[in-house]
Amino acid sequence: MVKKSVRVKVKKLTNKEKLMNPDLQKKDITTESWRTYDFGGRMYTIHDPQELYYREGGTTHRVVDIAGVVHCVPAPGYHGCVLRWKNKDVSVPVNF
Repeated sequence: MVKKSVRVKVKKLTNKEKLMNPDLQKKDITTESWRTYDFGGRMYTIHDPQELYYREGGTTHRVVDIAGVVHCVPAPGYHGCVLRWKNKDVSVPVNF
């Protein structure tokens, strides 16, 4: 018996298509001025974050900034990640 191999063409998803994943939940974070991920002294800052996409129990999440750039970062608690942010309205430090 001869097995034939079948070549399957896989479409590469765009960032927009990846964000449309129905498993991802979306939060509006336009109230934040910035958010910084601290990996034991290595800092990664996103200015003017707009949207947060995450999956319950996921190890990463995605943040879209004001320029439309998508940042995929480890979720807080993974790889020693600590998250800090500053809301534009300091009288409301946390929105979710």
